[in-house]
Amino acid sequence: MTPQLTTFNVVPTLVKLATEDPDTTVRSKAILALSSGSRNSQPNLDTFVKHLPDQFKPPRELDAGNMDDVDIVTNALRADVTKRKQEQK
Repeated sequence: MTPQLTTFNVVPTLVKLATEDPDTTVRSKAILALSSGSRNSQPNLDTFVKHLPDQFKPPRELDAGNMDDVDIVTNALRADVTKRKQEQK
């Protein structure tokens, strides 16, 4: 996969949407885009992790070819969205 997210410099915007947008639907869609774009693209995953707030940074380097590694980050972001949805009820 071509590192298009990195090439077009959209990762910082997607990370900001995934972590800061008040609309949980927007957050979820940004997470999906980051997840899809990071699988099997090490440059995209590295850029994704680089722009994450500290609370979501993984404890080790991740391998874009290992889906479980990508899930480490995306699952943390998804858990935050779930928490925010429950807080809004």
